[in-house]
Amino acid sequence: MTTVKALAALVRGHSEPDVYASAREFYLGLPQPDPAADTEARSRQVYTNLRAAVRRDKDAGLLGLDIGALTTQLTWAAVTDPSLFIATLLHHGMAHGSVLELSGADAESATTALATCTSIGVFAVTELGSAGGHVALQTVATFDPDNRDFVLHTPHAGARKIMANAGDAAPKIAVTYADLVVNGESVGVFAFTVDVSNAAGPLTGVQVSPIHTPLLPLDYAIIRFDSVRVPYGSWLADGATIDQEGVFRDVARTPAERLTRSYRILGNSWPSFLVGVSAATRAGVTVAISAAQVRKASGAQQRYLIDLISQQRTLLSALATAYALTSLANRAVGERTAVGLSAPTIAGERRGLTPWTAVNRAHSSWKAIAADRAAATLADCRLSMGVQGTLTANRVVAYEGLARACHAAGGDNTLTFVDVGYTLLEEANESSGEGDDRPDIIDLGEPNCLLALLHRRVRHLRGEIHASSARHPGEDRATFKDRYFHELRDLGEAVAVTDVMAAMIDDMRKLDGHVRPVYGWIACLFGLQEINRHLHSFVTFEILTRCQIAGVARMIESLCVRLRPHIVDLVDAFEIPFEIADF
Repeated sequence: MTTVKALAALVRGHSEPDVYASAREFYLGLPQPDPAADTEARSRQVYTNLRAAVRRDKDAGLLGLDIGALTTQLTWAAVTDPSLFIATLLHHGMAHGSVLELSGADAESATTALATCTSIGVFAVTELGSAGGHVALQTVATFDPDNRDFVLHTPHAGARKIMANAGDAAPKIAVTYADLVVNGESVGVFAFTVDVSNAAGPLTGVQVSPIHTPLLPLDYAIIRFDSVRVPYGSWLADGATIDQEGVFRDVARTPAERLTRSYRILGNSWPSFLVGVSAATRAGVTVAISAAQVRKASGAQQRYLIDLISQQRTLLSALATAYALTSLANRAVGERTAVGLSAPTIAGERRGLTPWTAVNRAHSSWKAIAADRAAATLADCRLSMGVQGTLTANRVVAYEGLARACHAAGGDNTLTFVDVGYTLLEEANESSGEGDDRPDIIDLGEPNCLLALLHRRVRHLRGEIHASSARHPGEDRATFKDRYFHELRDLGEAVAVTDVMAAMIDDMRKLDGHVRPVYGWIACLFGLQEINRHLHSFVTFEILTRCQIAGVARMIESLCVRLRPHIVDLVDAFEIPFEIADF
């Protein structure tokens, strides 16, 4: 098998080759929104394309429960138009997925409207008024025993919802999360399907205020509910009931478990975001490398930019990150496909700054690291292209916008890292101890050695927090997280980096012959980038000697020299036909 075919199969991951190729052909052939048009006109084109995708796929109505099929569509939606990626994910993966997963057949009308794209799905969770408001929503759904329905209300301006897909560019159904009140008592956070607009605009009691973000041109809006009546059948009850006497019963044992059960559809979002940002990174890297292959440096030699070691270090490092995020995305999709949407097991009453780590700690942190590294990598691609990197026709700015928007979408990256770091500390307190993971021989050109070094940094970061926290015994959880916010963030991020490296090593082992060492070089380049990013840690914790630290830059340069002859194959394996625009 050729290098291109072997790596292309790795990039496709769990997608069937013919399905992947068909999706590629369809999405790349879609008409693009006019970049000069206003947001509403662009959004209408996005929704036209979304409906075209539904008409094309007879099984599109089940995409919310089929993460493998969904992520194949999302891959090429992200490459074609990042706004279409967000609209597709929110509609199929989040809104319709919530209805299918949490309600069964009870919300039949919403299921039909979403499956056929008669209405576009909105996922209304985030509220404006508080940081980390997902944990303590202010929007209230009060059960009315006389009418056996619910009254959905926004009690103050801070409880207004903000979300994409929420404007007037098409009829909308919002899966709206609210605190359910029964007999005067809060019984937990639940989702409800709410018709918020039709072709004529917002419905009675619903106030929709358009709002814009430069990161993604889509019809974002702020939504406020003024005592909107919601039928009992629109409650996505997830096994909970309210009987004829008004008695509430729930399969969840505690409010924390109810919160996590209600949010478990987010398990769809993290692999999907991973797929989207990794696809966008591959596309941005493709365009940037194509630019470096045709543009020449000024001066007497007139060499192509790709032949300059300075450009190679930037662009080959970007290429390595694109492969790293692809490996991580494929691992997440595989794990999600294997376990499905089964309700998570709750460990006691643990709940952090966000509920995401209770739903799936690994996948939430993988989304965070992928969005962070994609944004940095795409910024490097944009800068490497000069003014060409800023042009709409070259798409790199749009891809970078998607990655930066994903910092907050699907859970704030920083808060996720903090929660992961804190959970890791708790687990260390409960464990009997650890051994030394220092590799016997330091070989900066060996992926497993680099993984061991990254693990060692995690161990030292954790130990440093433990040592420092001993000076403040008995602090409650909130105070502890506030005091060590930045340290916990660094620890959570470091753990995620080790997971990325491990995913690359697993993919490397799947490759045979001459392709395996090439991918090994790619994995090493990614690992060395991460070590280089945190050199101070490796010096402070004496993980590497000063001589070994000096060898990091030399090894990066050596890997660039080895990879330069393979760069065309490495990019062709992405199967992205974009090149720098020819004006």
